[in-house]
Amino acid sequence: MRRDDIDALAMKTLQLKTRAALLPVTEGVGSGILALSKPGLLFVLRHLEDKASHMLLFDALQRWVEFSSDGGYLNLDPARERASKTVFASRCATRFIKLGKISPGRMEEVMNSGLLLGREKSFVPPSTPSLTT
Repeated sequence: MRRDDIDALAMKTLQLKTRAALLPVTEGVGSGILALSKPGLLFVLRHLEDKASHMLLFDALQRWVEFSSDGGYLNLDPARERASKTVFASRCATRFIKLGKISPGRMEEVMNSGLLLGREKSFVPPSTPSLTT
């Protein structure tokens, strides 16, 4: 998928209204992140990695794993499909989500999600500045 293949208005909407485009509420129009295939998800993450909140990207990946259906594999066992999506989302999270850009208040949720496999050991929580002089 190339940027030339995507409507310019759709790309602008995705950039300016990222939350509404990816994670629409029940009254919203469209299915957002759930409509994306693996290549589409990869394209969106590449486009938004420097333009959107990394916590928003994390929430979108989680929703994609939980609720999207992979239309190409209708005969695939649901547990196997979920495992495949989880592995793909984990690779995407490792590539596109920077832990330093996630608020410390939500860091535990991110680390416990299982999407950032192998990064638990490499993560060092931010230290509190010393008040002693």
